[in-house]
Amino acid sequence: MLQARLAQFDFHSDYEKAAEQLRLASTQRVAGDIAGAKAAAEQARNALELVCKNQPDNAAAWARLAEANALIGERDLALKQTTRSIMFLPSAKDPMVGPALEAYVALIQTICRRD
Repeated sequence: MLQARLAQFDFHSDYEKAAEQLRLASTQRVAGDIAGAKAAAEQARNALELVCKNQPDNAAAWARLAEANALIGERDLALKQTTRSIMFLPSAKDPMVGPALEAYVALIQTICRRD
């Protein structure tokens, strides 16, 4: 279903499409399709790298890029990018989004430990 959604849905932005590709990658990984998960994560990473380049202060994009890199197996890079996202919007600056970004650290660590 997620693959069909990616093929048929008209996403408003590259960020939204990349987020859906990450959902697919995570689902494939849990289902045991490691090669498919990495392929989907690489597509998301390519799009998110452009988003981060064009919007270098976009904390959410850096967190998603970290997730993509973790799913690909780039542990150190993923942790570095997660830290970067937290620097842009720490909990003290944004009590709504900041804690969600901090939770990405745990997500990235969990993904990386399964490898």
